Amino acid sequence: CGRSRLHRHRGSATRIVQSEAAFDVRFLGVPVYRYRHSNTETWQNGCLKRIESETDANGTPYAVDLSKTATGYRIVTPNETQTYQGDCLMSFAYWDQRFLRQERLLNTQTGELIAVEIQSLGESERKIANRTAPVKGFRVLAAPQKIDIKVFYHSVDGRWVALESVIENGRTLRYVLAADDRLT
Repeated sequence: CGRSRLHRHRGSATRIVQSEAAFDVRFLGVPVYRYRHSNTETWQNGCLKRIESETDANGTPYAVDLSKTATGYRIVTPNETQTYQGDCLMSFAYWDQRFLRQERLLNTQTGELIAVEIQSLGESERKIANRTAPVKGFRVLAAPQKIDIKVFYHSVDGRWVALESVIENGRTLRYVLAADDRLT
């Protein structure tokens, strides 16, 4: 199971996004994989300001501590500290279509900056929240990291409504707007 919360401070351009994901993969009732991820992102004016994340991927620990500096960003992981020169850095923030205009995105689990290619999938209709809705689709690719993600936004109001990604075992992971969420 996973969940994300988006907080916006009244009267400011600051957003705090908290994400938690936890799942266990079982084969014939026997646990074969365990994943836990906790992430807090602070955004200001559409750019990352701070990230604190911790992940346990089947016993392999990861941690990322990102902070905005006067000249760019400082990214600290257990193995290294790196700097990124630039005014605005974004993660794979599917909820904000501005991430589609970036050439590099931050992996909040590993701290890696990933070069991405964005392709338009055009407009179509998809079943979202038990209704057929018009959507605009995009594909996010990063071949060396085997990233191939499709994201979909409601054509009327631009809200993020779905995501599909092929994962390592060849299966498709899907996120869709829940049936109790409202489409306009």
